[in-house]
Amino acid sequence: MLNFITSTFLDDSFSVEHTRQYGHTHLSEIASQSDKLGNKAILLIHFSARYTTEEIDAAINRLPPSFRSRVYALKEGF
Repeated sequence: MLNFITSTFLDDSFSVEHTRQYGHTHLSEIASQSDKLGNKAILLIHFSARYTTEEIDAAINRLPPSFRSRVYALKEGF
């Protein structure tokens, strides 16, 4: 199974509370639930335009290895 998950914010420049207030999802929320996500692949979409592709890749690379290996980012065409 493949899940598409919006991950608008990636770093500490916006809190989880701020992110939720505007109807978005923070990468840290997704990571905190990683043990409950049994998917073989998780596709992250809808990143804030403030992030470069390099910043998106760096944020994903900071995830725990067991979770990071299942995470992919749609960085173009969305």
